[in-house]
Amino acid sequence: MIKTDGNFNLDTWDDALSILESTDDKHEVILVAIPNLFWHDTRNRDLVPPYARKDVAIEARPINQNQREIFGKADVFLKFIETELIPYLEGEYRISGQRTLTGFSAGGSFVLYTRVTKPELFNAYFAFSPAAWYDDNVVVKQFSKSLPNTAGNTHYFYVTLGGDENPIITGAFNGLVNALQKHAPNDLTWQHHINKGADHEQNAKQSVRSALDGAFNHFDMAK
Repeated sequence: MIKTDGNFNLDTWDDALSILESTDDKHEVILVAIPNLFWHDTRNRDLVPPYARKDVAIEARPINQNQREIFGKADVFLKFIETELIPYLEGEYRISGQRTLTGFSAGGSFVLYTRVTKPELFNAYFAFSPAAWYDDNVVVKQFSKSLPNTAGNTHYFYVTLGGDENPIITGAFNGLVNALQKHAPNDLTWQHHINKGADHEQNAKQSVRSALDGAFNHFDMAK
């Protein structure tokens, strides 16, 4: 499992994975945590898709603002994961072909971007409170547009929201669910959930165990 928010919420992940491994040795997991802190602009640079401004503005991007340097570089970060990180892990550890990508907030937008850009790269995708509202919901629009083209990948996708999150991120979440309901390929198993009473950070903590349970159930049924 590759976690884009490696500096956040590790205790929750450790507890959840330890419980799963203690009950079933089939659920042994290597968690690869990549830190994405707000060092200058590195978090937004790495996690924001290349069609959204990395200053994560809410309003639609003016047509005359199209300089390459204003956009996120999730494409470069994804290439690093695909061509450097995964080959390194395969060379150093005894791992199966089951790979999961998880992200929270900006990391969640990276999960959405990866799911429709390189759907074959992972078997499961977790997006906790994804920041899909950039530039007038451009991430939602691109996800909806590209989703039908990802058929042929029998995968699991899980997206969550906190019940007490702000209207902007809630509206984007509803747009993602609507896109999945209308355009998800038949071979995609997907679930969505709202954690009542949870704010942005609380939702990420409360979503871990349910996401893991859903993914492992999917993997077990696929065998």
